[in-house]
Amino acid sequence: MRDVSTIQDELDKKTNEFQVSQTQLQEKESSLVEAKLDIQHLKSEQASLELLLQEKDEELTEARNQLEEVNREVKELKMLMASREDLLTQATELLKEKDFHLNRIEDELGSSKMQASDAEMVVERIAELTSRLVQDQMQQQPLEKQPYGDYGMDNKRLVMELNFTIENLRLKEMEVLAAQRALSLKDEEINVLMGRLEAKEREIKKLKEETVHDGEDLKMLYALAQERIEGITMGDLAIEKLQLEAAQLEVEAATSALQKLVEMSTELLTQADMSMEVDSDIVVVPENENSSADCIAEVKSEVGRLWSLTKRLLENAGIADGAASTCINGL
Repeated sequence: MRDVSTIQDELDKKTNEFQVSQTQLQEKESSLVEAKLDIQHLKSEQASLELLLQEKDEELTEARNQLEEVNREVKELKMLMASREDLLTQATELLKEKDFHLNRIEDELGSSKMQASDAEMVVERIAELTSRLVQDQMQQQPLEKQPYGDYGMDNKRLVMELNFTIENLRLKEMEVLAAQRALSLKDEEINVLMGRLEAKEREIKKLKEETVHDGEDLKMLYALAQERIEGITMGDLAIEKLQLEAAQLEVEAATSALQKLVEMSTELLTQADMSMEVDSDIVVVPENENSSADCIAEVKSEVGRLWSLTKRLLENAGIADGAASTCINGL
């Protein structure tokens, strides 16, 4: 009975524990459901936030595009403003030039007006003097001696002279205006030439500077050459002396070779003389004898010419007179 009661107690205890765990499990399940609901709610909030973020990104990209477009427009406006400023400066320069030319033209017109007024005064003066001259002539000559037709002719002549003088003055005025225009053109040409002259002066100045630099370089090279010449040692001088002695030995060898050549030529000449003597004993025809003598004379002249050329070469080479005299004695 005790065992049954203990088992029953344990069973009741286990049942109570199971119920407690069951209630805990239900609580866990309910909390899990709540957590799942919370997760779904958070996921929905995350999706909505992602949508909002995407919208903000799109707005940001659009704003960046608008900003780039605005920057491009600003650059274009700056370039346009710079070009307008350049045009404005050019226009101001043109206006200044136009004002300058206008002032010059006004000055020329003023001078022309002054010249025209001077010309009118001269014409009036000429007319006045002419009228006085006519009056003086009329007063000097009596009326009965000078008919009316002569006065008319004189008046016409004076009018023609006045018109001719006025026309000459107009031509002079036109020539003065043309001369003024030519002077203005000459002034422009002079300005252009002055600009070219300034450019040439700059080039000449640059060339002078380069020449000065070249002169300094030449001075440095000269100084280096002087140092090199001063730095030649006795050993270098001895080497040069040996080279000169070797050259003189070569010259002496050449003279001895020439002397041998001359000796051989003399031997050939003697043999030719002997053969010619034998031929003269055998051959009787005088024409062949004369031709042989001519050949010998020609050979001798050629040998003499060869020796003169050799002597000239020896003199040009600077060989001593002793060698030349030796060669002459050999001949």
